[in-house]
Amino acid sequence: MKTGALVAIIVIVLLVIGGIYYSSSRVATPVSGNEQQQEKAPTGIDVPVEIKDFAFSPSELTVNIGDRVIWTNNDAAPHKIVATNDEFISENIENGETYSFVFAKAGTYKYYCGLHPSMKGTIIVR
Repeated sequence: MKTGALVAIIVIVLLVIGGIYYSSSRVATPVSGNEQQQEKAPTGIDVPVEIKDFAFSPSELTVNIGDRVIWTNNDAAPHKIVATNDEFISENIENGETYSFVFAKAGTYKYYCGLHPSMKGTIIVR
């Protein structure tokens, strides 16, 4: 095999590996709300919420101040997390993607899917 062909194969392999890493590590970020909370490292724990069968699971969740809630879309359809008070809002979250938000103050946060408004959830922060 010629050196030029070998170099081309190596470059293609590196591009494919880089593309796989980029797509698997892609996380939706808020387009409005409190971006400063997103920039801080969480002081609490990561708490998962699964999006599946056009529902949030669990639909009601209690967390502590500083915890980061991570929504993962396991539906074929895209979803969009929107707080009813506009405290946080995601971009569209495609299948396999996530959106996270760090809750920095106590309160009750009701949210819904901006694409499917019948999907609703509540985060209670203490």
